[in-house]
Amino acid sequence: MSRENLTDRFDMFLGTAAYPDPLNPYSSNDYRGIVAVCRTDADVVKRILKTTPFEYVDNIFNITFGDSSNSVFPNSHQVDIAGYMHCRFTVPVRYKDIVGGYTFTWFENHFAAVCAGREVWGYPKKLMSSTYEETDESAVATCVVGGNELITLAFDFKSKPIENLPEVKLNPHLMIHTVANPEGPGILEKRILSRDPSPDNKPKFKRTGNVTVALRGNRSNPLDALLPIEVLGGFYSQGMHVSSDEHGWAKIIDQLK
Repeated sequence: MSRENLTDRFDMFLGTAAYPDPLNPYSSNDYRGIVAVCRTDADVVKRILKTTPFEYVDNIFNITFGDSSNSVFPNSHQVDIAGYMHCRFTVPVRYKDIVGGYTFTWFENHFAAVCAGREVWGYPKKLMSSTYEETDESAVATCVVGGNELITLAFDFKSKPIENLPEVKLNPHLMIHTVANPEGPGILEKRILSRDPSPDNKPKFKRTGNVTVALRGNRSNPLDALLPIEVLGGFYSQGMHVSSDEHGWAKIIDQLK
């Protein structure tokens, strides 16, 4: 397969990619993140996985908000992607002999980040608007989708650390890379991908504590189906958020159709 840069070509859409090319490497040197570790009814998780090839592992999942506002793509053509934030819902799953994290909902506030995640790797990314604010007392993130404030996470810096907080299996990421049928409803191709950028990401600071979660749904994003949830606690972290050329790309582990 050719490794030429997409921007050296003129065919639609490759010559006019809506995201940096090549996508890797990229990094954010002042990443801030909030993670809420939550539990919902096992039947809810099984219903989410029903239309996937993934098997149920646990009903504990993570809601992760990340601020990668200063991301840099040193080898890519100029696409203004600075200032993007993300919010993702990830549950552990099994695919054959692999246990990893399946992100069943993912929001980002920049169209280039949404396009890259969907087109290159099959992440279920959608566009949102978001705010993030830190004070001495808390870090608060809000996500607005379709005009509705669907998600609010607040990490309490005054809270005590939480011992033995469950760790959700996040890596490798397991994704369903789907190509729609251009001739009508349905799917033309479906691949299972594995991606694990975790070796490149080392937090400079990380602590546990109390996190409050406010969750709503709308017609296109029925997040309220997860309710009621039990918030077991969470993490706040600062560090480098990196997707390297070595670890940032995915692997095709199966071709389903």
